[in-house]
Amino acid sequence: MQTNTCDKCKCVENTEELIWLTTEDFEPREGEVLKPEANKYDAVCEDCYQDLLMTRKEMVDQLVAEDVEDIGRWISEGDTTFLENVLRGEGWKGYNQLTDLEIAKEYQDRLSNKEE
Repeated sequence: MQTNTCDKCKCVENTEELIWLTTEDFEPREGEVLKPEANKYDAVCEDCYQDLLMTRKEMVDQLVAEDVEDIGRWISEGDTTFLENVLRGEGWKGYNQLTDLEIAKEYQDRLSNKEE
């Protein structure tokens, strides 16, 4: 049995039990979003992996901050369309009405749009 060290907490684990973040085929499980600091590590134990996942609150807080900034800019430009739709409940759901998977997808979609 081969062992390796978790890059984050330095515990020694069976190599197969570590989560290898830098392999080409690594994909977080559905609904999971890694914090940016995860880029610092090659392999982590399950506990450290869980610590590197963004919580629903962290994702929602970032989404809300971006939304507030966007809405402020739109209003200053005289565009109130989005705000009117929110108030009417047309084509928009509050983050508290979304599932964890929907929150993670929205967060990932925003990240993808920033990278383009």
